[in-house]
Amino acid sequence: MKRNKRIKDFMSRAVPMPPQDVIDRACAEVWQRLQPELKKYDTSLWSLEGDGWSAEPTNQREFQVLTAISQLGDRSDIHAITATVEQWTGGNMIVNVYDTLRRLEDRQLIAFHRTGPAVGGGEPPHYYSLSKEGDRALRRAHAEGKELVSVREERRSLRLFVKEALRIKS
Repeated sequence: MKRNKRIKDFMSRAVPMPPQDVIDRACAEVWQRLQPELKKYDTSLWSLEGDGWSAEPTNQREFQVLTAISQLGDRSDIHAITATVEQWTGGNMIVNVYDTLRRLEDRQLIAFHRTGPAVGGGEPPHYYSLSKEGDRALRRAHAEGKELVSVREERRSLRLFVKEALRIKS
């Protein structure tokens, strides 16, 4: 303890503390310079802990499903979501989309709700919407630069296209 006090005493003599008004002016100057730079970024997703994000991360399929729900709005039933994701990937995605919807619902990134009358004596149609956290996760994915179609999916789509072209030609 004595050693720390001696160091503190020495430092206060060697480097005297400036008056509070000087400190306040310097802080205000720095803040003025930072504000224009901060306006370029969506800082609402930043956290001071962990990986730097305050929103949940998503994998490629989750990003695609969240984007489809966001784009479809009130029309976001499983069929419309699947059709949208299939347009991006070029493959049959019903099982993947269904599993992803369940996972996103478990993580509370989306909400499931039923609307309207029952169809054909069954259950009323059910739709999906983004929760507040789902919207934040989607914004994080955009900020990270995620793309709707990955390179692997582009290759798969191209392969399916070539197969279909060859089938039609023969």
